Amino acid sequence: MKTLCRISLSQDTCVGKTELAFTKWGRWSLVLGHFIPGVSLVAPPLAGALGMSWATFLGFTALGAALYGGVVVGAGMVLSGGILAIANALLAHGSESLAVLLAVLVAYAGWKWWRRRLTAGTLQAPHISVAELQEALRSVAPPIVVDVRGQATRAGDPRLVPSARPSTIDEVVQSLAEHPKSARIVVYCACPNDASAAQAVRMLHAAGYTEARVLRGGLDAWFGETTPD
Repeated sequence: MKTLCRISLSQDTCVGKTELAFTKWGRWSLVLGHFIPGVSLVAPPLAGALGMSWATFLGFTALGAALYGGVVVGAGMVLSGGILAIANALLAHGSESLAVLLAVLVAYAGWKWWRRRLTAGTLQAPHISVAELQEALRSVAPPIVVDVRGQATRAGDPRLVPSARPSTIDEVVQSLAEHPKSARIVVYCACPNDASAAQAVRMLHAAGYTEARVLRGGLDAWFGETTPD
């Protein structure tokens, strides 16, 4: 799923959005995901990772395709007059129409790039390397390790960093309420650019937990599956 999200123009939020959809809707995400960009691409491998049967997968995928096709065809039938008028106008102004279409595509890509740059700016947070965390866990007072992967992702990949406690971005501050604000905290996820972990760390800093850090490379880096940047 992480690999698939890397082809998205919104790769920093792709994993989190898909996890949320699958956790909320379960198998119905295979149906409703057709109407949400990105979810329809990532939901099938996530369903496989969670052990969904072939019969269930094919049934809900077929239902989603039929519903999506029905909506598209129905909209075409209702708006047929307007669509034909637009098509005729496009054909009558071939080069101008192509230029407008290209301009719209470029503007959309530019807008998504700008949004991603803004997102990257809001996800700046201090990091800790795998080697530094390994050394810290061997110390007399090891840090608190928090796993903020989505519930669906944890079910598909139950591996954990030793002593890690599961949480969510929304609940991460509350889950650490019994610990002093000076506590050392390390947060990790399994998403491009450690986006979910960085967001959680920024929330912890805002709540006064100034020693919170992001595990660079997340769970994959801990198990040696990627080389952290």
